[in-house]
Amino acid sequence: MSNVLVVQQNSRGLIGVPDWVLQTSTLTRLSLRKNQIALLSCDIAQLPLLKHLDFSENQLMSLPPEIGLLTELQSVLLSFNHLSVLPRTLSLCVNIESLDLKANKLTAIPSFFTRFVRLARLDLANNVLQAKKSEFAEAVVDNPLDALWNLTSLVSLSLDGNNLHQLPPQICNLTNLERLSAAGCGLTSVPVHVCALEKMRQLLISANSICRLPRHMGNTLLQLMELDCDDTAVSDLPASIGRCTNLTRLRMNNCPLIWPLDDLVVQGPSSVLRFLAEREAADLHAPPKQQLYVSIDVAAVPSPLTKHTMSGLSRFYKDKLKNTDDVFREKYDLSSNTSN
Repeated sequence: MSNVLVVQQNSRGLIGVPDWVLQTSTLTRLSLRKNQIALLSCDIAQLPLLKHLDFSENQLMSLPPEIGLLTELQSVLLSFNHLSVLPRTLSLCVNIESLDLKANKLTAIPSFFTRFVRLARLDLANNVLQAKKSEFAEAVVDNPLDALWNLTSLVSLSLDGNNLHQLPPQICNLTNLERLSAAGCGLTSVPVHVCALEKMRQLLISANSICRLPRHMGNTLLQLMELDCDDTAVSDLPASIGRCTNLTRLRMNNCPLIWPLDDLVVQGPSSVLRFLAEREAADLHAPPKQQLYVSIDVAAVPSPLTKHTMSGLSRFYKDKLKNTDDVFREKYDLSSNTSN
């Protein structure tokens, strides 16, 4: 066959690449997704003009070294296979812009990834990438993503479902990154270095053990449109996020939010942003805080008096909190759920 540019043979129950496909040397796009192909023949090298290759949802265990001869490749989709290693010859495909390796069995990213200088979209979700910690400290000593931090063309990076423990400081090198997805990665914090990613539009960090976000992230992530903190331990948001006026999607389900954020999140991002902006403005104009320490030597006070004193203090602070609660609910138009 000649002059054929595109072949799609999806969901055909194929166990190999048909011979007639391999003889179509003019192909630029080949899609054989959702088949049962376990072995990719070295004859794939007979398709030197391929730019788009899709073998997603097959049974591939490995790739032939000859794939490195497809130097025109720009998009390679290999998700939902059984790949545990990638051939070094893949490094010859320096024109790759989009690489989907989701749901394979990769344990580390090969060092030759540094050659993919045009790579803009990389999906590594749900592999078995795992950072190694020191035996004597919590610090990560071996990060499986070390080959990625110089890929400055990256726009989208998906790391979901890998046990990474932390995002290293080198992530700040990805200055063109607009989308970072690291859900369920065993993260305990978001490094302050994320604040250097000024083009960030989507930050998706759900299902981690994160307790707080960087205090000044709103000062630099002004393009942020989506923030997903579902199923984390985040209880409050930095006041600086009030500057992220492009934020239209804020997800904080199953988070232990403090009041009034728990009510404001239900109303939508605009209410949250207004509250945070006003809180930041108040913090900027507030005088330096002074700590007031009250010490009560309980052991030196008779028991009945101690109970009476503590009961009085408790009633006093409850009344103060109730008054504050009423002011905020009136200001932000929140329905009162205060129980007597």
